Amino acid sequence: MSVDSFSFYIIVFTVILTFTILFLVFVSLRKQKTLNWNWFIVFIPLFVIDVFLYTFIIKVSKIITGYNNDDTGFYEDVNEKLKHQRINKIKKFLKTFIFNKILILYVLFIAQQILIIIYLCDNSLLTPYQLAIPYIIYEAAIFCIGLYETFIYFKKKDESSVHLERNAPYHFIIRTFLIQIYRIIQMALIFINMDVHFVSWSVIFIPSYLLIFIILVRLLCTEPTIAKTYLILLIPFFIIYYPTLILLVIYLCKYPYSFIITCIPVFIVIGITLCCFSCCLCSYNFDFDSLDSKKANITNTTLSYISENKQIEYINNNNNTCNDYTIDIQKLKEEDGN
Repeated sequence: MSVDSFSFYIIVFTVILTFTILFLVFVSLRKQKTLNWNWFIVFIPLFVIDVFLYTFIIKVSKIITGYNNDDTGFYEDVNEKLKHQRINKIKKFLKTFIFNKILILYVLFIAQQILIIIYLCDNSLLTPYQLAIPYIIYEAAIFCIGLYETFIYFKKKDESSVHLERNAPYHFIIRTFLIQIYRIIQMALIFINMDVHFVSWSVIFIPSYLLIFIILVRLLCTEPTIAKTYLILLIPFFIIYYPTLILLVIYLCKYPYSFIITCIPVFIVIGITLCCFSCCLCSYNFDFDSLDSKKANITNTTLSYISENKQIEYINNNNNTCNDYTIDIQKLKEEDGN
């Protein structure tokens, strides 16, 4: 579980996916009234996910800023020059951390959870519009960041690059704001319908049905190489997205089946992902176990079969509890050619 190891990320995502399954099961049982737990108890798996997401965000933010790569240390008391460098690194870290959209989403995600729990416990305490406050703040923050990025783009853009394919100003505007406009329209319809229920839910989700076309328009305004990468990732997403959306709409239209059926595509994806993570973690551990096993085998066997020209020295310590090997790498390179 070292934060610098590959297994750290696998374990974090494995725990998140596992508690996601548990959360969906709890919600399904509570919706069916199989369990009569308070909604706060139902949301406990989500709170555990919040903790692991926070750990992941902190780790990624530190990697992005790279402040901990200096041998002088982040909190080491050194001369004035190094102190000045340290202060600059702190500012860089905070700037990256604060302007990171993921952090903004995380904080408002926590606030949204709290309001949802209050609303589910007693919907008379909050209106749907009050329930939407964290989401509105999030969209406002993302819009401000988009405006800032647009300002920087027009301030630093190269006049000669404007004529390049998919680099025109209107392409940049579409890339920056198209998805947000779609998202605001869809969420506004959902919250309004929660309050007045003026139309069927099948009509409310029309923008979501058109998401694939909106994504394609955005990709047309993106650099070709990046667009191809996004497209490869989006294909499996839409394979799961549309079945889940259709099942959810049918459920909201009062079709008589359990909520857990709506989650079946999600369970399939999480199950496959957990299987892949398990294979990766087992392979990762197997490599180290094999390495340790090879070391143990070498320790307990003679080295007489190794040719002398490999320049391997076998050294026994005084108490015969540790065996070290020194390899003349330069000699190996000269004889074997890299």
